[in-house]
Amino acid sequence: MTSPFEAIHNFRDFGGYATPEGRVRRGLLFRSAHYADATEADLEAFRAMGMSAIVDLRRPAERTRFATRRHPACGARLIAYGVPAPDDDPPHLAHLADEGVTEQLISERMTAVYRELPYEDGHIEVFGKAFAALPDLDGPVVMHCHAGKDRTGLIVAFVQHALGVSADDILTDYLATNTLSRIEERLPGFIKTFRETHGVEARPNLLRHVWRVEKGYLDAALDEIAARDGSLDGYLERRLGVTPALRAALKARLVESA
Repeated sequence: MTSPFEAIHNFRDFGGYATPEGRVRRGLLFRSAHYADATEADLEAFRAMGMSAIVDLRRPAERTRFATRRHPACGARLIAYGVPAPDDDPPHLAHLADEGVTEQLISERMTAVYRELPYEDGHIEVFGKAFAALPDLDGPVVMHCHAGKDRTGLIVAFVQHALGVSADDILTDYLATNTLSRIEERLPGFIKTFRETHGVEARPNLLRHVWRVEKGYLDAALDEIAARDGSLDGYLERRLGVTPALRAALKARLVESA
C-alpha cells in the first residue's frame, strides 16, 4: 500500500486478512504513527477519508509534546487516555540516551516494556474504550501511538485476534513496520528530533534499531498475557471487556461473510 500522506508515517490498512468467517473488511481499520508533523495536504487527505474515530494510545504528556494536527472540518471522535499516566518518553525512546546503550540492550529493554504495556492502567482503559466503540462507529477508525509500532502493534494484534485473524497473519502485519515505515529515509529527521528534544546525539545505528520491531517483542507481550490471564482471549474479556457478544458485534461490522 502506498501511503496517501507526506508526513503521517507508517499509515496502513490492517484489514484484508482471512478469518474463519470471511475477510476483515478493508477501508475501516487503519494504523499509523503520530500526526504532529502532518502537512496541510495531509490534513486535507485525512479529512477526506471520513474517519469516525482516532484512537490515540499515547500518554497525556506525549500528546502535549507532540500535539496532533487536525483539519478544522475533521469530525473524528477522539478515544484516548482518561487516567493519570507517567510523564515518560515513548517506549522505544525511553532508554536511548542512557550511557553504554547498545542494540542488544535496546532489544532487551523493549522486550521488558512489552511485558508491561498490556497492563498499564491507561492502556487497559483506552484499549477497552476502543473495542467498545468499534461496533457502533459509522466510518473508518485509525489507531496510533508515537511511532505506530509498539502500542499500536499490540492493539492491532488484539483486534485482529478478536476477529479471527491467524497468528501468522497477525505477525506479518506487525513486522510490516520494518519495511513500510521507511526507516532509512527518515533517519536524518529522527537524529534531528532526538537532538532537539533530548539535547544529546543518538547514534544512527541505535535510532535505526529502536524504530524497528522484533518478533520477540510481540511474543513477550503474549507470554505475559498467558501467564497472567491464561490466554489472549482471557485477557481480552477480563481486562478489556471483549465479551462473546461484543466479539460477535465486531465480526458483524468488520468481517465480510465468506
